[in-house]
Amino acid sequence: MADTGKEVNDTKGFTEEERQAYAEEKKQQMNNLGTLKDGMLEEVFKDNNSFKEYVNDNADIIGRMGITNQFSVAVDSPGVREIGTRSKWNRLGLYPKNEDAKGNVVVPKKYADENGEVRQGFQIEPYFTPESFKNVEIKKRDENGKVVSVETKDLSKVAAVKYHESQNDFQTARDSRYKAYIVGLDDAKLNTNVNMNPEEAFKSNAVKYVAMRDLRVTKSEFDLGEVGNKFDVSKVKPEHRESFLKDIHKKAQGIINTAERQLKDAPHYTQDMFKKNGKEKER
Repeated sequence: MADTGKEVNDTKGFTEEERQAYAEEKKQQMNNLGTLKDGMLEEVFKDNNSFKEYVNDNADIIGRMGITNQFSVAVDSPGVREIGTRSKWNRLGLYPKNEDAKGNVVVPKKYADENGEVRQGFQIEPYFTPESFKNVEIKKRDENGKVVSVETKDLSKVAAVKYHESQNDFQTARDSRYKAYIVGLDDAKLNTNVNMNPEEAFKSNAVKYVAMRDLRVTKSEFDLGEVGNKFDVSKVKPEHRESFLKDIHKKAQGIINTAERQLKDAPHYTQDMFKKNGKEKER
């Protein structure tokens, strides 16, 4: 991971001591996330039940985030679906404050090395959930800019809706999402042979379940299946645990991305589907 010092050194208006303190804080946050990841890997791979519990509780973020960020969000915001860094929320017209952050995530960041070469690195940023917008202060000012009143509003639902819309997530009919999921599943070319070995079945079932949960095709709990349950996840060597989860993340992400493209290109499936008989549209 890249040193965050370069970004700080380019920041004007700070003393050298402040820049060093900032860089040290970011380094410590990165170390904390690394320690968290190591501890979580140990817990998740303790046995099959522990693994299933992790997938059940965090399926909505597994297909979207890398391993470090998965664990960070799972610990700081259990059960959350939508998260965004400040820049993402700003693009949606919402402006969270630092004190509303739920935790930290690692995000890609380009930086210039000592030779001026632009390289791909990473940096720590706070993340915010729709819940971050539950108590937003709306200030009313007079013609001179003086604050005359302050009103507190709950914008959490607005935040959630805007996030979904930015992800082209207007396809709320389960039928259309399931069809898109099948397209994504075909594109991923997962091994669906019932006679596959237990480890392949274990991983394949996890991938499909994560994708289905992310696309809201199912609300059922994760089932390893008869073949997958014969695999003992605690046998995965410590040095292979992260790559095991990364494989599930990448393959599920592939299905989700293909499904979302399919939904975006199928405007005849609208959010008005299945609103018949007074049913509420599903979110």
